[in-house]
Amino acid sequence: MTIMNFSIVDSIEPNQGIDLKTIKEVFNNEVSPLIHGDTFTGRPVTKIIANDNYVIKCHSEYQFNERDSKRWIEQVLAKERQYYVHNPSKTWFYVHQFEQILIANITPKLLPLHIGYKTIPPYDLLKHMENMADIYFYVAANFNIKLDEGLSNYGIDQYGKLYYIDDDIYKWDNFNSLTQILGVWFRQLEWLSQEHAQKLGVIFRKKLLDNFNDTHWIVVISQQINKLFYANEKQVERKQHFLEGFEASPSTTSKVQQRREGIQEKKFAILADIHANFPALTAVLSQLDKWGLKDAIVLGDIVGYGPHPMECIHELQKRNFLVIKGNHDHALIAGVPSRGFSPVGRWVLEWTADEVGSTECDWLAALPAYHQQDDWIAVHGAPQDKTFFNAYIYQLTYEENLNYLAEHAIRICLHGHTHIQGAYYHRKKRHGFEKAKQLLLEDINHCLVCPGSVGQPRSGKTGAEFAIFDQQQKTIHFYQVDYDLEHTIRDMHRYGFPIQLIDRLRKGR
Repeated sequence: MTIMNFSIVDSIEPNQGIDLKTIKEVFNNEVSPLIHGDTFTGRPVTKIIANDNYVIKCHSEYQFNERDSKRWIEQVLAKERQYYVHNPSKTWFYVHQFEQILIANITPKLLPLHIGYKTIPPYDLLKHMENMADIYFYVAANFNIKLDEGLSNYGIDQYGKLYYIDDDIYKWDNFNSLTQILGVWFRQLEWLSQEHAQKLGVIFRKKLLDNFNDTHWIVVISQQINKLFYANEKQVERKQHFLEGFEASPSTTSKVQQRREGIQEKKFAILADIHANFPALTAVLSQLDKWGLKDAIVLGDIVGYGPHPMECIHELQKRNFLVIKGNHDHALIAGVPSRGFSPVGRWVLEWTADEVGSTECDWLAALPAYHQQDDWIAVHGAPQDKTFFNAYIYQLTYEENLNYLAEHAIRICLHGHTHIQGAYYHRKKRHGFEKAKQLLLEDINHCLVCPGSVGQPRSGKTGAEFAIFDQQQKTIHFYQVDYDLEHTIRDMHRYGFPIQLIDRLRKGR
């Protein structure tokens, strides 16, 4: 006979823990089979012991001595108390068994959502999925972690309250796996009618924005959902109706006037990275006026680095160009993040936040994240970047981005972000970087075109950079024009801008 000693460490709510007598009674039951899709799901190394009222999870993958086992459990408990997504009665303990320590926990037996649809009416099931979304987005926004999105990882207690069942917490992935699981739901959840799918979309939109307050994630998730595989029309309908609810704006009419139509002119200008440098923008626009060019696309980053955010926004509004959003524009309206920007970049964004009015912020917020038309696409960052404006195209990434264009039948990508004028191309069996004044598109398979930066060029010259796309002649011309650099620098000094930014503007790097 094997002698087993049980030691309770603690529960999430200390006064609601499960007692030692109950733990021993459940532990002596036979092990339930761990079959994915059945009552219990999880990793094969996690052994499940259960009766009608309780479930024990044994973590045999951890082989610690008693002191380290207790310390490991205490660390896990500290995090679980912080997240507070598990049943408060969840109790951690360890067992001396066969001269080894077995780490385990016990919880009340809950009804997992992946089998709940068999007995729960769809309307009530939607309420549980709303609670699931609340839990998921809350911990993501507040702790930068990810819960497992599978329905089997969420269970309902006898009072109808939903809890997270899984013991594992994962690294945050910017909604990548959430997008995948939504696709699984559209393919597998037969009960998800058109009405229920749309309501689910409304629920997920609200919970996401309640916690993240950033509509850009709506765009990111929607685009990824559209790229997933769907096997039949029913699945496509579930997806479409979910997106109707997920993408729907509030019923209030927005006062922000934003251009929605594409570019009609066969010849148009490409501008990028104006970065609040009004003299540079004015010089470029004067040149376009001399040439009689009526339209342009602006590839993001109207603000940041420079001292004239309001002037640049107002000028673009008057011109009614097609403008997309850059990472600096997004950071200004969403809140300057602690990572992703240099100290001087953050300084300017915080300064800009005090300068730009609410109307201008609303205009920036309404900018689209990308534009696709004919055989070309426009983004601020890189075509394969799911966020549209954070990734860079350069020597180490251009080939995979060209491959992305080929896989998605897109010939040309117009992008900013790098501030380096030129194009990476794939021409027949050759590929590389083209920095000539003219790019011939006739025999190019795919290309990544950056017009350079209007307001902060990094090519070693100080002039404002831009490009002209002539679709009829199948060419892209690259240009650089002089502007009143000293005007911009005087204003940067006047507003106390970091000297590093002033030096960079003088050097053009």
